[in-house]
Amino acid sequence: MASDQPNGPTSLVSSAFPPPPPFYKHFTPENIAALKHHQKIGAPHDQLPQELHYLVPPPPPDASYRCFGDTWQIPDVLPSLPQMGITQLYEDPSPSAGPSTSVSTSTSTTAPPSNTRALSLLRLSKSLLLSYLELLSYLSSNPTRSSEKLQDLRTIMINMHHLINEYRPHQARETLILMMEEQVEKCKKERDENIKAKETVRSVLSVLEGMLESGLGVPGIAGGSLGSTGNGKDTKGMSTDVATKSRDLEMWQVLDGLV
Repeated sequence: MASDQPNGPTSLVSSAFPPPPPFYKHFTPENIAALKHHQKIGAPHDQLPQELHYLVPPPPPDASYRCFGDTWQIPDVLPSLPQMGITQLYEDPSPSAGPSTSVSTSTSTTAPPSNTRALSLLRLSKSLLLSYLELLSYLSSNPTRSSEKLQDLRTIMINMHHLINEYRPHQARETLILMMEEQVEKCKKERDENIKAKETVRSVLSVLEGMLESGLGVPGIAGGSLGSTGNGKDTKGMSTDVATKSRDLEMWQVLDGLV
């Protein structure tokens, strides 16, 4: 679609802030309604008008795609330094440390790997420091040779960055493991809090049940009836609301003491 433009697709995506694709002008209400009509009647894609072709999403790429001037492979794999045109300054790390070929007469020893990523990063960092000191020396004695040393510094730093990028899958896997462990611990904590709350509620309910059975000390519920008091006076005129409020007050006092 972008190839119809005079400048081609490269000029449209190589900028840090590229303009919107020119075919956005075709996304009008009329074209959208026309596309829905063609899809409803089952019109094939190759028979759509030219202005409606831009409204149909293209098939997903199967090998590579371009984004902001860069080409990305499918599946997304980290290209090697030679593939990117950069000199590789280290040996490819060994997948695992194998047994040494030299075997002693008494015991067999396993030699530690000599080309791990950690060792390569250490060697490159030392080379980076040495190259920086040489650059300072060139700048003080012969500045015309500084460009060569700057290129060496650039190559070393790209190699270090590439080695660090190889740890990205491991970092993503460990980050996912850490997130899952945190979720498990959070669920366990919530479970323990729910169990604790359940036991608290059960104890409160058992205490309240015992208080209700004993009458909570309200006159007329335990130790006598609501119809009479200890001095023999008739309490039938006592308001039911007052008795209820008194009982509720004592229940809340019990709850405040338990919670």
